[in-house]
Order: sequence, then C-alpha cells, then structure tokens
Amino acid sequence: METRIRILLTMAILALAHQATAQTRELLDAPQVKDRIRVQWDATNKKMTWAVDEGTRFRELLPDALFLTKTSVVITYPRLNPLRIQATASVTAADDPSAATISKLIESILSVATILRPGQKATGDEPTTVPACPGGGPAANEVGALTLALYGPDTSPTHLRAEMTRWTAAIDDGLRDTASGAKAIRSAITLITQKEVSGDNQKAGLLPTLDQVIKGATASAERIEKAAMEPPTSCDGTIYRLALLTNPRGRIQQLAVLKAAVTQLVDLLETQYAVDAKWEGTDFHISDEIRPTPDKMRNVTVKIANVTLKVDDLSSALTIAQEDAGSAAFTVRRYNAFAPEIGVGAVFGFVTRPKYGTGKNQAGDTIVARVPDDQVSVDPSVLVNFVCRCAAGAFAPMVQIGASTSKDLPAILVGGGLRLFGAGKGDVAIGGGLMLAWVKDLQTLKEGDVVTGTKDIEADLGYGARPRPRGYFGIQYKF
Repeated sequence: METRIRILLTMAILALAHQATAQTRELLDAPQVKDRIRVQWDATNKKMTWAVDEGTRFRELLPDALFLTKTSVVITYPRLNPLRIQATASVTAADDPSAATISKLIESILSVATILRPGQKATGDEPTTVPACPGGGPAANEVGALTLALYGPDTSPTHLRAEMTRWTAAIDDGLRDTASGAKAIRSAITLITQKEVSGDNQKAGLLPTLDQVIKGATASAERIEKAAMEPPTSCDGTIYRLALLTNPRGRIQQLAVLKAAVTQLVDLLETQYAVDAKWEGTDFHISDEIRPTPDKMRNVTVKIANVTLKVDDLSSALTIAQEDAGSAAFTVRRYNAFAPEIGVGAVFGFVTRPKYGTGKNQAGDTIVARVPDDQVSVDPSVLVNFVCRCAAGAFAPMVQIGASTSKDLPAILVGGGLRLFGAGKGDVAIGGGLMLAWVKDLQTLKEGDVVTGTKDIEADLGYGARPRPRGYFGIQYKF
C-alpha cells in the first residue's frame, strides 16, 4: 500500500508539471498574440523590433523573448520589398529557399548585362562605329545595326540599372500608397512585362524589349552568315566575315539567358509574393502557420538581409550585394491563464498522527500502549504552483497542488496562495489549503494487546485505505 501511494503521488506531480523553459515572471508578462507577430529591422539602431497583431509601436526584440497564443500565429514583415530586403522566419535551421532564389536570379541578370561587346570601352555603353566601305555599303549598315541591337542602350548596364530601380521603386510606392502588398508586387511585374504603350512616361518593359532585340538580332545574324558564305566581290564580304569573328550568336545566347532569368524572376514574384493570401494588408507572411501545443513550444529564428545594387565606377559593371543585417530568436508558446512552476518547500501539516509504544498489564505482560500523538508535521514537499496571469507587480495569486512523499506521512496537497516576486535574491510563494494525508495506524493490533516488543508494533503499522483531510501551510523559496 505504501509503495502504491508513493507511486501515485509521483505520477500525479509529473502529470501536472508541464515543461517550462521561461521564468515565471517572464511567462506572466509575455504578450498574448491573436494572429501575427510583426518583426522589422531597425537599420538606424541595428536591432530587431516587434509588434503584435494590429500594433504599430515597434519595440526592441530582446534575446529569448516569449510570445503566447491560444491558436496559431504567423510571422510578418511590414512593407516587405523582396528586391530590397529579404526576410525569413523558420522553426528550424533551414532558410526559405525563395529568398535565395531571388538573389541568384538578380545576380544572373546582372552578370549577363555587364558583359562588354568586343572592342567596347569599359567606361561607356555606346557601341563604337563599324568601319564602312568607301562610299558606304549594305554590309556596314547591317553589321552596325546588329552591333547596336546586341550592345546598344537597350541592353546596357545603365539601362538595366534604371529598369531595376524602376521595379524597386514601384513596389515601394505601392506599399506606401495602397493597402495591398500583393498589388504593389504586381505593379512591378507590370513594368517588367508590359508592351510599349502610349503615354509620356510609358515604355516597354525589359522582357518585351529583350524579346524584340533577340528576334531582330537573330534574323540579322542569319543574313550576315549567309552573305559571308558568298564569294568576296567587294569589301562588303570582308566586313561580313569580320562580323562573324565577334561571335554575334554567342551574344544572342547571352541575351536569351538574360531573358530567361528575368522571366524566372517574374514567375517567382507572381507565385511567392503577388499572392493575396500571403499578405495581411501590407504585411508579408515570412513564415508558415506556427501552432504551438500544450506540450510543444516553437522556437523561431528570424533573419534579415539587405539587397543592394552596385555599379563599378570604371567598368559600369553591376553587381548585387546581399548583406546580412541581423537575426533574432524567440519562442512561441501555447497561452494558458496560469503559469505552472515546480518548487520544493516546507509544509506544516496539521495532522494528528497516532503513536504507540509498549507498557505492562496487571499480569506483567508487554502490551501495546498509546503515547502522545504528533499534532504538527514539517516535511519537504514537491509543489506545483499555477500562477494566475490576472495580476501584475510583486504579487500574483496562485493555485497550488503538491505531494509529500514522506515515508511517515505521504499526502496530496490542494490549496492556493500568493506568489511574491523579487523578495531578496530569490522568489517566495506562500500557500495553504487542504491536505489529504495517509496516516499509519495499527492494522490488526489494538491497545492492550500482548506483544513481544516494539518490533511487533512497527510491523503491524500501515496506511489506512482513506486519507485524513486536514489543513496545511506551506512556504517555498528560490525557484
């Protein structure tokens, strides 16, 4: 019976003792989140900031911050421009692959666009003129037109820089002026893909421009290749042959790769960022739904990187610089009206414990005799406090459940009390309530029965089937 009771008490404590990694005060003060945690990088102060739900006041995100939710949350980034900032949030060490894909695509675009044509000076975008035959000729015109198409202003680094600046600015303007982040992304997609339209400020996007250049250059290269196969009858034939030495087909292939990269960028913007379901107004979801459970919390890592376009002053070469701005980690836990904590304390139990010794009857036999009972017991006990979130400051009410696994007085404790914070170097809890104690008493013997000695009495002592309800007072210190 004794072993069974102690096992049951231990199992009860383990069932009530939820795993808690945060200190009780931090758990009580943790903000409750309805649907989203907003994170934003403060570039001026070099720190991560946060707000919850509809909040607009961003505060510094301290290390090991804790958030509580009753259901689930997503992590969002306000006014995220994927061509300017990359933000990821994950519950594992893996990064969001879509952000890395954008960087690779932009890098691919720029690497193609910065290739200089043969003979072009590094400091300018305009192609050099093609030597002509005396009096001019069709070869000079054809090769000059092809050179202008392949290495002219429509495919120059300067033009590409201006185009990418337009895309980025379109997203920034859309995020500032509209209530839809997906709509802002679509405005940039329109700039990239639109065909030439009427209007002072309207022009064809980069994709249709590249398509037109590639088609025209391909047709011109075919004519030059055909003409170069003819017997040279004039200097025109020489110009055609010299033009082939510059490998126009290679440059056309480079432009095709550039077009493919821009197309992939558009597809990624459409599938990853121009989706209404991934936005809360102008807040972009940088995480999937995070749903903590009562026994499992979620550790979240947020990473921010800045995307910057750079132009070399000498070569006009464009490069993309992706620089890690900062990161932060925090925890999302299931909300509970009570914060559980485990502690060990001294329990004063108002329990009467019968005690027995030996005496002599009239015949001189050794018999069982009653001695003065214990009125109060002091035993170390394991206590689980459920501290209420209904109060702030130095005091908080709590519900208390515990067990004393004392060999002499096992008991279950159910009560309440006050949790005190900042009392000295540690924390204090004072509680009291009902103690259900199992008391040892004689099982078969009774007062006056003849025994050989105290060993017979100790062997006959055992726990009763029903506990004795009594009161208790407990104190815990330093959790």
